[in-house]
Amino acid sequence: MRNQHNHLPYPPFLLITDRKQACLPLTDICAAASRAGCKWFMVREKEIGANDLTRLTRRIIEVVDPEARVVVNGNVSSALKAGASGMHFQSIELAIEARKTLPCHFLIGYSAHSISDAAAAERAELDYVTLSPIFNTKSKPGYGPILGLSGLRSAVVALNIPIIALAGICHQNASDVISSGSAGFAVMGEVMRSPRPEPTTSKFVEEYL
Repeated sequence: MRNQHNHLPYPPFLLITDRKQACLPLTDICAAASRAGCKWFMVREKEIGANDLTRLTRRIIEVVDPEARVVVNGNVSSALKAGASGMHFQSIELAIEARKTLPCHFLIGYSAHSISDAAAAERAELDYVTLSPIFNTKSKPGYGPILGLSGLRSAVVALNIPIIALAGICHQNASDVISSGSAGFAVMGEVMRSPRPEPTTSKFVEEYL
């Protein structure tokens, strides 16, 4: 199924980093995912300092496909210094301010946990939202309330902003997520915890082919 949101990477499969879960160095995981066809990466390492985040982002940019989009979660300065191509925010207020000042080519996203959250991002003319949690997730046990496929479908019907489904997405439910009408989906733990990230990523990428 071809991506209808032309400003998003294709395939619209977003790989989110988490060094705490990673079986391998993050750069090795991202390089393997890139070889498998992933074109969209989020560097989400909130507990490291700005300088380390900048260096890590640069290394990831160096090892993935030159056409891939690499966004940084939460630190605008690191994103700009590293040469990233986007930013992801937890705060809608910060996202709105960033929309005014960041380069026009930047992808700007926001973490939504309800239809009202996502609607705020749509009004702010952001590029996408991640909507979570769709399913229970090993990455954040007890994280909720669970929206499920019904909640995802409701958001897709109600809004025009591209919705990237997040949390608990695995090879067994990825096709159902795509069938919901979402613009794409994001994965963290399934790839981070895999000792073979390239074939693990391939199975997700193949959902779009």
